[in-house]
Amino acid sequence: MLGTEPALIADYVRTGKARLEFWHITDFGNASLQASAAAECAGEQGAFWRMHDILFANQGHLRTGSVTTLAALAETIGLDDAAFRQCLATGEAQERVREIDAAVKARGVRFRPSFEINGQFIQGSPPLEQWRQILDAL
Repeated sequence: MLGTEPALIADYVRTGKARLEFWHITDFGNASLQASAAAECAGEQGAFWRMHDILFANQGHLRTGSVTTLAALAETIGLDDAAFRQCLATGEAQERVREIDAAVKARGVRFRPSFEINGQFIQGSPPLEQWRQILDAL
């Protein structure tokens, strides 16, 4: 998806033809929960997608869900360290993530990546041209 996502965002999201939403799925225990909470906390500083991208790029270093590791990544994208750590410490972001995870799983989503387009689920990531056919047909 990393190869097709920028083109889809440029051609469909930025032009207002589509909306991109992220649904947390916490398949990998505490590490997954903490990484998703870190993205939510970054979102409070207007940096959800930047944090999403850096978490994805560094997923091999996230096995423990260490706040120190997550804060170091947050620092690389210029987030306020104290606010970021406070957000993680309250547990509110983790609760939001648990709620999203439960809601998504209740709708039948089990795999990543998964996409919903007008009520139709697509699992996996089709090639860019197939995405364009799907989206242009709408």
